[in-house]
Amino acid sequence: MLVRRMGSLSPLADPARLAALRATRLLDTAPEECFDRFTRLAAKLLHVPTACISLVDDRRQFFKSAFGLGEPFATARETPLSQSLCQMVVAERAELVVGDARLDARVADSDAVRDLGVIAYAGVPLERDGQVLGAFCALDTRARRWSEEDVATLREVASAILVEVDLRATNRALVERLETALAELDALFEHLPVGLVLFDAELRYRRINRHLAEINGLPIEAHLGRRVPEVLPDLPPELEATFRRVLDRGEALLDQQVQGATPARPGELRDWSASYFPVRRPDGSVFGLGNLVLEVTEQRRTERERRQADALLRAILD
Repeated sequence: MLVRRMGSLSPLADPARLAALRATRLLDTAPEECFDRFTRLAAKLLHVPTACISLVDDRRQFFKSAFGLGEPFATARETPLSQSLCQMVVAERAELVVGDARLDARVADSDAVRDLGVIAYAGVPLERDGQVLGAFCALDTRARRWSEEDVATLREVASAILVEVDLRATNRALVERLETALAELDALFEHLPVGLVLFDAELRYRRINRHLAEINGLPIEAHLGRRVPEVLPDLPPELEATFRRVLDRGEALLDQQVQGATPARPGELRDWSASYFPVRRPDGSVFGLGNLVLEVTEQRRTERERRQADALLRAILD
């Protein structure tokens, strides 16, 4: 519902605030230990039966964590705004401290007093990027006098909650950037005009791009999980020795000249320019091998023909 206040839209329904709240991706999510730890801690430090992390939108409050909350609210994990004192913290962008709700004109007619049995309440704003997302509150079913130290404790724990929210947002942004980068790398891997393959330490194919699969004359699926000699039975022994050298010594060998046959052209030798490089774990140890392959058969043939023509011309001129 949209509540109008003083002729303008209620602060609870402010689009910028609601967008900031949704951006946390915490609404309607399952309970999580990292947040439950904060409410347990507050209840213990303040000696109250209930503590809540309440996120308030324009129609309800959602409890991201609610320690000691009675049923049916603990299972529902939300209440309408009519049963929320936290909405006042959000609307006023200020702390709310109530020693006895039955005697406090600000909240005496709230359904939270009747339905949830809230007598004493202390809540502080959960503010992020200039927007109040909800409140961190402590509740008691009997009247009490809240000390400044009590409220300061709520502020401290609320700050820790916001750090957790910020860390989650940062991690999410990093994951999204990483996923984008990996998607771009995947596209690059598949569309490179040269052959690219990744082997594990046993020389099994783990990734191969379409270009190299076409050079071999086999579909990508025919490579994956198989060892090199199974796919390329005519593999020169010195080439497997080169693979082992990279894996065992962690050396990169660039622009190596290789000649051999492929399943697509059995018995027909082809020429390649190949580079080999170790693939390392974060600790620096080698767990695989990368191989960049460029077929240069036609270029080599052209070079040989040119050299033969030069030699013939010199013989004629001599």
